[in-house]
Amino acid sequence: MHAFSLEELNQQIAQREQELEALRRELESRRDQFTALKRRKDELLEQLRQVEADIAALTSAPLGPSPSRLPKERPTLPDVILAALRDAGKAMTARQLSEEVLRRGFPLTGRNPAKSVDSRLREMKRKGLVQRASGQPGYILTPSALRAEAGSSPTIAPVPKEGRKAARQAGQQPSAKPAKPKKQERRSSLRDVLTNVLKNSRKPLSGNELVDLVLASGYQTKSTNLVKTIWSLLAQMDNVEHIRGKGYQLKKA
Repeated sequence: MHAFSLEELNQQIAQREQELEALRRELESRRDQFTALKRRKDELLEQLRQVEADIAALTSAPLGPSPSRLPKERPTLPDVILAALRDAGKAMTARQLSEEVLRRGFPLTGRNPAKSVDSRLREMKRKGLVQRASGQPGYILTPSALRAEAGSSPTIAPVPKEGRKAARQAGQQPSAKPAKPKKQERRSSLRDVLTNVLKNSRKPLSGNELVDLVLASGYQTKSTNLVKTIWSLLAQMDNVEHIRGKGYQLKKA
């Protein structure tokens, strides 16, 4: 049996200590890796919980915009056709009306916009809103539609016979001298308000956005369909242009 000398034993002990030290360093390194991985796992779990909370909030929210953000009523195609015929004051064909409707920013679907307008004109003719122009192509408003668009004018009540007789005897006119109206403070017109709103905007505005800004400016109106009124007025304003798909803006000088 080989007998180890003291020096050989010391060498083996030193080698074993080196191996043990290397194992200790390896163990410490693995512990550090385990701690880092556990911390990363906790971070990912927290992110996962946040994502699940966001998903739950989205799925529980009601579909569609809230009532306060719903767009206001916009004009229908017959509304725009009636306004175009009223503003033109002359007969217009289906093709001319389709071009005017598109110019006013109303979207027309289909490959043939003129055909869509012609179909709607036939329906409006059956309802007594438009009629064929006499001696020329195209459509015009019916008398009843003209009265509805223009509104009823005030009527003057007739003077009773007794009043007329007394007036003749007195050598005076039957009607009394009207009272001098009080001077009223001038109020900004809708045209002025629209011009000011568009001037202060950095981007084109849609009809619904214009309604909100006009009302926010303090403008008061009795119109039951302000967006229709605004659409009709914008078509008459030479300083306003329509950008398809974006809205209305002031023409650049």
